[in-house]
Amino acid sequence: MLWRLHRNVYGRLGGRVGTLVGSFPVLLLTTTGRKTGLPRTVTLNFIDLDEGVAVIGSYAGEPRDPSWALNVRANPTVTVRIGRDVIAAVGREVFGRERDRIAGTFEDRDRSYTRYRERTRRALPVFVFEATES
Repeated sequence: MLWRLHRNVYGRLGGRVGTLVGSFPVLLLTTTGRKTGLPRTVTLNFIDLDEGVAVIGSYAGEPRDPSWALNVRANPTVTVRIGRDVIAAVGREVFGRERDRIAGTFEDRDRSYTRYRERTRRALPVFVFEATES
């Protein structure tokens, strides 16, 4: 519920407030619903990378992946909003060492992610979003 409120404030105020939650910057990710075809927007913590931004599908340690992750797997073309910047991007799920390195960065910056990992049997999915050329 709090994330939903945050998403609305962030969006309505044009990204002027709500760009930092705890030790993480926040983005709005808009995917295409895999079942409905409608735009779906979520608020996510992210990490800056040289090639783009990374997010983790922790879903607070729930046993299933979040819907946004399923949507990105079905259609990796997304929109990422960081502050006032709106970026067309493509997402890719990362695995192996790259996934472990990024997930470790999330855990190092916020111990909640360690608790989420320990709470579930699934590997928390990690995605990298890279801007597409306009």
